Amino acid sequence: DTPGEAVGIAVSGNYAYVADGGFPGLTVVDCSNPAAPAVVASIDTPGEAWDIAVAGNYAYLADGPAGLQVVNIGNPAAPILVGGRDTAGFSRGLAVVGGRAFVGDFAGGLVVIDVGNPASPQALGALPTPGDAWGVAVAGNLAYVGDYDSGLAIIDVSNPGGMAIVGSIDTPGSARGVSLDGST
Repeated sequence: DTPGEAVGIAVSGNYAYVADGGFPGLTVVDCSNPAAPAVVASIDTPGEAWDIAVAGNYAYLADGPAGLQVVNIGNPAAPILVGGRDTAGFSRGLAVVGGRAFVGDFAGGLVVIDVGNPASPQALGALPTPGDAWGVAVAGNLAYVGDYDSGLAIIDVSNPGGMAIVGSIDTPGSARGVSLDGST
């Protein structure tokens, strides 16, 4: 059991990094013994963690009203909040690819943030979507966004300052999560 409400997870090595709802934000679980996972650390984030991605020594959190938050997890037992970038909406989902964070910012649409310097993330562009941007997956120059009540939006992100929706399809129910497998 984690201290908060586990709403997102990313695994790297022997550790599971949990977006742990409103408090504490990030919880680190040592899974080296799968029969007895153990919480080894947690860190409070300024917002309300909804999703998480791990790249290298950093965990990136879609932190609700606090936008994107970056945590150094070089030492999983002692995570350190190192940077963040507020967004116009309520960050609910994200993907991190090639030094960029693609944030599903609910009413704020899709937001692209340069995380090349984790201590000082810089906004590169934003695009409103027809619904409320939630889950995000990225392949090449395309971002696939679970756009809540509008289904799936496919966005060309080759130029973050001039993004464009290139396709969409309505889905039954509310589209929240997106996962890619090849061209599917």
